[in-house]
Amino acid sequence: MDATAEITKIMQALRAICGAGICYYDLKSFFEFGRFGLRDDRRHACLFCEGARALPNGRQMCEKSDRSDAIALARQYRSPFFFECHMGMQELVLPLMDDAQLVGVIFVGQSRTDEDRAPIIAQNAPKYGGDPARF
Repeated sequence: MDATAEITKIMQALRAICGAGICYYDLKSFFEFGRFGLRDDRRHACLFCEGARALPNGRQMCEKSDRSDAIALARQYRSPFFFECHMGMQELVLPLMDDAQLVGVIFVGQSRTDEDRAPIIAQNAPKYGGDPARF
């Protein structure tokens, strides 16, 4: 079994064991989706993210946050980092490097941090048409 199949099995096992939201963006057909992956491997499936995507323009904002902003930072940092999405939640971003080239990104979260995210989410939710009480 190759590395991509092993990584996918680990992600699925961790998701099942601890309930963490774990997904990846495959930038270079590294994971060969369909051969190794499941639907939830390719998107944030937690309730918070589902609610954020359901807001007006929510899907576009989530994709900008992840596909543009987080991936740009992954290319720059080339090592794990915490990223704050447009709604104010944080997640662990794991760049997958092949030599100097970014081939994929694994997202783990949303993640709890020492900082209370509720005030940040309450401030951000109305900007995107959301009710802070829903988040």
